[in-house]
Amino acid sequence: MHKYSYIFLLMSSITHADGVLLSGGQSTSKDKSSVIQFGYIIEPGKSSPLLILNAFTWELEFSASEWENLYGPDIKTGSITPFLKYVNTTNTINWFIRVGVGVAYVEQTQWGNRSLGDNWLFSDKLEIGTEINQHNRIGLSLTHYSNARLNKNNDGTNIVSLNYSVHW
Repeated sequence: MHKYSYIFLLMSSITHADGVLLSGGQSTSKDKSSVIQFGYIIEPGKSSPLLILNAFTWELEFSASEWENLYGPDIKTGSITPFLKYVNTTNTINWFIRVGVGVAYVEQTQWGNRSLGDNWLFSDKLEIGTEINQHNRIGLSLTHYSNARLNKNNDGTNIVSLNYSVHW
């Protein structure tokens, strides 16, 4: 998927994204398949009058991933996830929590020994991390993919990832 990283970086310079994301992780299922993700982060507003104490912000993440599949061809995915982000700036280290529920499309419904049941899945994500400086963030995330029992097969899957993002 390295050839896609060049396209990703080129597109980031001509879009209205507020940041780009690179993530590497691993499935928590028995086969421990690896995952790589590239994404764009859009920050519609730094704060909102509806959000308490202006410590919360909204973000929208568009991402593409490739899931290693030990029992067949690798799986390409795409997702859109809105996030609510809390940033604690009272300490010397600015840490954050992002929580989001989005939608994902996977090109195959069989991933290793897991039957995802459908190509369209919900994507629930929790990320905890630190803002290294104004332009760089690093975080650890847990993402759960599932069809929410809308299909009789619903093994779902979890992915633990290390995320790095650059913002401008």
